[in-house]
Amino acid sequence: MIFIIRHGQTELNSRMLLQGRSDHPLNETGRQQASEAGRLLRREGIVFTRVYSSPLIRAVQTAELVAPGAEIITDERLLEMDYGPYEGTDLTHPPEEVLTFFRDFIHNPAPEGMEPLAHVVERAADFMKDLGKREIEGTP
Repeated sequence: MIFIIRHGQTELNSRMLLQGRSDHPLNETGRQQASEAGRLLRREGIVFTRVYSSPLIRAVQTAELVAPGAEIITDERLLEMDYGPYEGTDLTHPPEEVLTFFRDFIHNPAPEGMEPLAHVVERAADFMKDLGKREIEGTP
């Protein structure tokens, strides 16, 4: 079974800034969110022995808190979308091209300098294919 869990809150999230690949740690709220997610999953009998994570610190910290003691394997293909020049954009007043993209990212291409959504999907699909092969072969 695969569970997909988003990282907890960071300072940039709390300030409504587009974070992307900026490598910021969880803030106190984010640590509480991740710990609570782990408690809720364990209460349901779900225990992780292995976790795959983006190498960004917020994702690794979330993995550690959700699945204490589990093996954490980082993979670059799980990185956040690269927002390029829009990294750090104030999401309460985003540029029109960013707003247009986020309103309907399926039909609107990423603004110039931002990673195309197709690349994000390709990375994730490649990771999932490899994960399936590893599970069949019995290797982490």
